[in-house]
Amino acid sequence: MEKQLTYKDLQKEMSPENILKNFDNKSSELKGLLEMIKKAGINRERKSIDYHILSAAIKELNRIIINGLNSETLALSTRNIFELNMIYQYTCLSEENLCEWIGNSANDQIEIFERMLKLFENSNSEYEKILKIQ
Repeated sequence: MEKQLTYKDLQKEMSPENILKNFDNKSSELKGLLEMIKKAGINRERKSIDYHILSAAIKELNRIIINGLNSETLALSTRNIFELNMIYQYTCLSEENLCEWIGNSANDQIEIFERMLKLFENSNSEYEKILKIQ
C-alpha cells in the first residue's frame, strides 16, 4: 500500500518554485486541450462551453503563476477553478443542463449590463450635480 502524503509532507517536499512550475505545466496541457476542442466534431454549444471553461481555468492558473503563492490569489483562483469544475460537470450530465446553463449565463450577462447602465446613468446625474454646485 502506498503511503498517503499529508499537507505537511507535501509542504516539505515541494518548493514554491516546483508548485508554480506544476501550475505552468498544467496551463500548457490545458492550452493543448483548447486546440483539440477547436478541431473536435462536437456540437457548437458544447464546444463553446468547453472552450470557455478551459480558457477560464488557464486564466486562473496564470494568475497563480504571476502572483506566486499569494494566499489571497490562491484562494480566489482555487474557488474559481472549483466553480468552473462544477459548471463543467453539470453541463456534461445532459443536453438539457447545457442549454439551461447557457440560458442562465446569458440572463446573468444581460442583468450585469443593465445594472452597469443604471450605475452609469446615476453616476452621470451625480457628476452633473457636482458640476452645477461648482
